[in-house]
Amino acid sequence: MAAVNRDGEWLTYDETASRLGITYGTARHRARKNGWATRTGGDGRIQTFVPSAELPIPDLREAGLLPPELAAFFERVATAFEESAAGLAVEAGRLRADGNEHAAQAGFSTGIAFGCVALVFRAALNPPAPVAEENADV
Repeated sequence: MAAVNRDGEWLTYDETASRLGITYGTARHRARKNGWATRTGGDGRIQTFVPSAELPIPDLREAGLLPPELAAFFERVATAFEESAAGLAVEAGRLRADGNEHAAQAGFSTGIAFGCVALVFRAALNPPAPVAEENADV
């Protein structure tokens, strides 16, 4: 079982490999290369302190931390922001065609912001997969 705090987690090399989508050897190599602290756990296995920035975002639904009602709400919010962003892009194009460049730029900027908000909600629903490293054991 991993111990958690704000800055990272104490994980065995096996747990580190699993969480990062790498091999056991790569986990050991990365811990040494990055100077992560190590300790011997109560079960005698070596643990390393993996900084939070290195760990992938957990899938909140799989972890049971995102109730279905909240997931459905996130989905509705993301869809609404995506639709609004698309509508703003169309309107901005119309404004630009009418010669109102300032309003067109404001519409595009707002559309981009709405699109970013939608991406945040989508990321909460579908966290990105860990990126596999090529030749990580070298």
